[in-house]
Amino acid sequence: MILVSSCLAGLEVRYNGTHSLDNRIQELLAENRAITVCPELLGGFSTLLDNMKNWLVKNS
Repeated sequence: MILVSSCLAGLEVRYNGTHSLDNRIQELLAENRAITVCPELLGGFSTLLDNMKNWLVKNS
């Protein structure tokens, strides 16, 4: 099994709400040869998108 970054798999989880789709990664997922993970969260970091949402709530 291969671990791949969620944004490379086409999930819109990047700091700006977009993805970075890589068609080769999508093929691996379709063949059940890979699973998606968020490397930042696995490393114990927070995500920028979560931080931005918190800032927007506090400052609106």
